[in-house]
Amino acid sequence: MMSQRRGIHLDQSELLCTKGCGFYGNTAWQGLCSKCWREENQRERQKQIQEDQALAERLQREEEEAYASRHQKAQSQSTITPFSKFEERKTKEKSSKVHTVTKFFTPSSKTPPKKDASPFDAQASPSPSSSASRHSSVDSDHATREFIDFLKPLKSGREIFKQCRAFTESMVYKRDMGSDELAECVQDFYQNLSDRLHTQFKGSSDHVESVMDEVEKYMMTRLYKEVFCPETTDDEKKDLAIQKRIRALHWVTIEMLCVPVDEEIPEVSDSVVKAITDVIEMDSKRVPKDKLGCITRCSKHIFNAIKVSKKEAASADDFLPTLIYIVLKANPPRLQSNIQYITRFCNPSRLMTGEDGYYFTNLCCAVAFIEKLDGQSLNLSSEEFELYMSGQASPHWPQATGASSCSPGSAALNQVHKRLDMLTGLGERQEQVMEKARQLENDLIDWTDEVEQKEYKNFHQSLLPTNRAAKMNTVISLLVLSTLPLLVVPQATSVDSVKAVVEIVSGDPRIFSGESVRLKCSISDVRSTWDYLWFRGSERLPPRGEHLLLWRTHIKQSGNYYCQGVRDSAVGDIHTSKSLPVEINVDGGWAILQVPPTLSLVGDTLVVTCRVRGTPQLHEVILYKDGVEVRRQKGLHPHFSLTDVTVADQGMYSCRASWDIARRTYSVISADTLLQVAEVLSEPVLEIVTVGDLIPANMMRLTCRHQYNAPAPKPPVHYYFFRNNIKLGIATSENHDLVKRTPGQYTCKVRVPMLGLVRWSGPKSFGQVTEPQVKKPPVHPRDPWTRALPISGDMPEGFW
Repeated sequence: MMSQRRGIHLDQSELLCTKGCGFYGNTAWQGLCSKCWREENQRERQKQIQEDQALAERLQREEEEAYASRHQKAQSQSTITPFSKFEERKTKEKSSKVHTVTKFFTPSSKTPPKKDASPFDAQASPSPSSSASRHSSVDSDHATREFIDFLKPLKSGREIFKQCRAFTESMVYKRDMGSDELAECVQDFYQNLSDRLHTQFKGSSDHVESVMDEVEKYMMTRLYKEVFCPETTDDEKKDLAIQKRIRALHWVTIEMLCVPVDEEIPEVSDSVVKAITDVIEMDSKRVPKDKLGCITRCSKHIFNAIKVSKKEAASADDFLPTLIYIVLKANPPRLQSNIQYITRFCNPSRLMTGEDGYYFTNLCCAVAFIEKLDGQSLNLSSEEFELYMSGQASPHWPQATGASSCSPGSAALNQVHKRLDMLTGLGERQEQVMEKARQLENDLIDWTDEVEQKEYKNFHQSLLPTNRAAKMNTVISLLVLSTLPLLVVPQATSVDSVKAVVEIVSGDPRIFSGESVRLKCSISDVRSTWDYLWFRGSERLPPRGEHLLLWRTHIKQSGNYYCQGVRDSAVGDIHTSKSLPVEINVDGGWAILQVPPTLSLVGDTLVVTCRVRGTPQLHEVILYKDGVEVRRQKGLHPHFSLTDVTVADQGMYSCRASWDIARRTYSVISADTLLQVAEVLSEPVLEIVTVGDLIPANMMRLTCRHQYNAPAPKPPVHYYFFRNNIKLGIATSENHDLVKRTPGQYTCKVRVPMLGLVRWSGPKSFGQVTEPQVKKPPVHPRDPWTRALPISGDMPEGFW
């Protein structure tokens, strides 16, 4: 292991042009500045043109000699003509390239403006042929108005505007050209216009630069859609590659890069956030100068963060690692496209000199470093680097001391990793202990079976001796051994009067995998000391005490959880009755629909929530019932309110959530979730029983069965029994009654006076019925809590 970490060092000479001209170079130009790169590119093209001409001339001579030797003059002329045309086309193409840009600077005298018109009237109203190619966006129109206002005070402003407008309109028809050709056309226009302005303003560089800035702003605002990330390039592919690379390097820490920044200082943390914001904001700008301004502001925030952390001026060796860290943390959208756009279409003088050029060159170096980042760059072995990249491990750096310390926050990070390792070790040890306990239990069962088999065999062998005393001793020994297990291990006793209850104290019954939930087991008997047994389905869980913590759950931990109390006594272990189960659902997907865990009642107002893993900024949420859309809402709120629900609202519900990230739309749907809605008082059913141990010969039992779902404390219920519309006795609090066996039509009524609820059962016949059948009174289908049946003259006698 290395005793001292090496930081990222970049010599300032490496940022300069490799030709030694003193300007800043760029990796996109093979380390050259824009000026040297254009000169080198022109030399390469000129050399290629010369080689093409030499090849054409050689082929022409060979053809002429071949045809001349055969004395075929006519065919020779017809064959030579295409080569002559080929040479003519090459010469014409060469001359057209030289005069492509300069023709825009030749003033036209065919259509002079009117004398009484404004200098910009002729240019501000385009001809019908050019209106189709002009952008009508608000940004373009605003840039045009600003450009005209800027040029009005200039003597040659009308001519400059005319040339810029003609050039931008001509570029619209060059969409099929390669990006290098488009960039060369724009740079040639910049160069020619700059030369003319230097001649006009007699060497006033500041004035020329201000005019060129406005020219760049006007032209690039209008050409942005055509020249930014064109289809003829692989810029989009490079954007996706660098974004994927940065996401894979999410584990790189501030200590690995030896960044001298302490984010625990509020001012430093604020500067880091502003730097990240500026580098992300670069993609929203249209003009190369504005994009460079975002890079410059980001760099200044970085220098301020370093200065506050170190309490001294920042150096270049501190700046580059911090810039790399900011880029990794921000993962700017379309990073490569923005760099290529600035490289191709920015004013070359701004990239070669000044702070904008310096900061942009450092950004290009940072991106190149990220693309080539390996284990050696971070002082890691290749095996460690591959484990971190694949996600199979996370970095764990020991706390550094003295000069080797890269960040004062490493101590806290070290403590976190130690605690995580300790928890992981405890979990593994607990699994081992439980495995040993299960193995011991199986061994005890096997040993018991083996002992019983041996005793049974000895019993049969003891019957063989003829000695009566020996037989009696054997029988007595066998009887003692047979009763021994009853004395040593008494049978477990169950206490039904003591109940156990499971409740969720933190978390939800439906959670994502990786989340946690805590359950609590409560026993009604507080005078005794109970131990707790936990179960998932039929599986008994390891002893956990009163609370059961499901930490960082996975899908296999879904199921019904319940508990039971146990305590020692003189007659053996005493168990409580098992609690009602609590269902825990662990979802491995991206969306969950959370519904109320308890039974919902008719008339309630329910709130269901569509949760999404990671809490992204949602822009649309849809609620489905049995696969059919029932609600749709825009915005960030994933909550749906169902007011005054009925039994018809019961069903399988799901939700779909959508959000945008980096101009891409993501949409996920949850699994179906059952929403149960029940009436407070269900329709009763009458039962007639004539045979039973406690039923006399001439009597029968009437039982009125129903469901009563009122929340605690439940108001009392009154029961009424009727025969042929005549009430039998008075109201009772019991749902059953003994009556004489008399033929007729029997019904029962259930009433909750405090809630104003009344429900009738259907009629049931007993014996020979001669009277007309009893009609069941009408019941309101919604059965609200505060509404009773209306009093009617057709109600049976004794209804109230």
